[in-house]
Amino acid sequence: MPDLRRTATRRRPDLPNQDVARTILVLLLLFLAGAAIPLPGQTSPPFEVSTTTVKLTDLRVSAHVIRADLSRLQPRLGLAHGRVGQTQELADLARKAGALAAINGSYFEAYTASAIKNPNHTLFHEGRVVAKGNIGSVLGFAADGRARIEPLRLKIEGALDGSFRYPDNWHAYWVNRLPEGAPTITLFTPDWGPRTGLSDGVQVVVSGGRVTHLVAPGAGACPIPTDGFVVYFRGEREQRLAKRFRVGRACSWRLVRDDGAPLGFWSEVVEGVGAGPRLVRAGRVDLSPENEGFKDPKIITAWDAPRSMVGIDRNGRLLMVTSHGQVRQMAELMRNLGAVEAMCLDGGASSGLWTRKGYLTPPGRPISNALMIVERPNPPGSAPPWATSRPHPPPAPPPRARARPRPRESDSQGRMFLSREPEPSGVRPGTSSSRPRRTSPAQGPGTRRERSGEARGMVHLLGFLAVAVGGLSWHLLWRARREPET
Repeated sequence: MPDLRRTATRRRPDLPNQDVARTILVLLLLFLAGAAIPLPGQTSPPFEVSTTTVKLTDLRVSAHVIRADLSRLQPRLGLAHGRVGQTQELADLARKAGALAAINGSYFEAYTASAIKNPNHTLFHEGRVVAKGNIGSVLGFAADGRARIEPLRLKIEGALDGSFRYPDNWHAYWVNRLPEGAPTITLFTPDWGPRTGLSDGVQVVVSGGRVTHLVAPGAGACPIPTDGFVVYFRGEREQRLAKRFRVGRACSWRLVRDDGAPLGFWSEVVEGVGAGPRLVRAGRVDLSPENEGFKDPKIITAWDAPRSMVGIDRNGRLLMVTSHGQVRQMAELMRNLGAVEAMCLDGGASSGLWTRKGYLTPPGRPISNALMIVERPNPPGSAPPWATSRPHPPPAPPPRARARPRPRESDSQGRMFLSREPEPSGVRPGTSSSRPRRTSPAQGPGTRRERSGEARGMVHLLGFLAVAVGGLSWHLLWRARREPET
């Protein structure tokens, strides 16, 4: 019988189970690598919502946290019913503004019997100071997403016929605040509503930058011009100052710092909310409520209550947080969450955090104002849509005559802008931090970030392809070496 082993061609054996397992393993690893690598155009979500438990020195606390990318989203102050002094449910306020998320804002006179609930802190909206307070800290946002927290003390200076010097100067104590019986000088702008609602003082009506009416006490509430403001005088000494106003005179006002320092960053702020106390500064706990003017025992003592906080992390993201505990514990919480700057907002029954999916923390009462996150309608660093109707400052001086920041001045509608003038000879120019940061719309920080993200995505894609080709080649070579000879 012939030897079949020598004359017949050997049949290729079936693939062993070990080969099948290795083939599946290689394909699985390649699939997982491809799924984990971001492709061009893939970006992280603009804001993240989480509920976490954070270990503090003496206990653990639970917190609801929203992190918002300010290069892709825009912070905005929301006023209840669009006015200062009103109240509204947080969810209704946020939905009406088209917000993605919102947290309650400043402290306000929640327990007064009056229908008007005055906010107690400084508020910025669309480049205007819509309310002025003298306690706490303020979180302000520039148009390009930069943010800062600091105790901000402002005073109001007025001018007649362009002069801020005696006898043409005047002053005011408050912006859009219902007087509480004491002598006062208060500015009312369209952010207060269509009328002042007051009749027991002298009211000076300014429209188009000029005094148009002088309303005597008892004559009734006067309208607030949409292109101007009303100066309200109550008290004997205050009403003597009102005699400087005459129909036809040019009238304007500006904000300056109490300490005389330049406004700097605050001249660029478009949205801002005041509250406090400050919790974190430069990455360290920095808590001193008494120095910020707080006297309420719920804030300066170990009072355990619902709390709302806001902060900025080292990547420039906005943190909106609600939790429960003492103020000193909230300072440690914000630091442990990664905030380099942070402060408290109103708490207790006002504490609320909302997204489009619903409440994370439902407030127990209507609130005065809120800090919201909305979609950014224009590239970071470019002028916001409302700035087109805003009066612009004169052109910057030549390079050798550096510009010095001047106080904010108002236009005919009470909106604030920064005037500039050449630095006089022999005077040291201001620091770079006091000059506006210039960013073109085409090269704003958000645009650069998106381009760099796309570049990294392309590099990752090429790396994935190289790994896939290399892995497949190695597997084919390994199979070839294991191929039985015929």
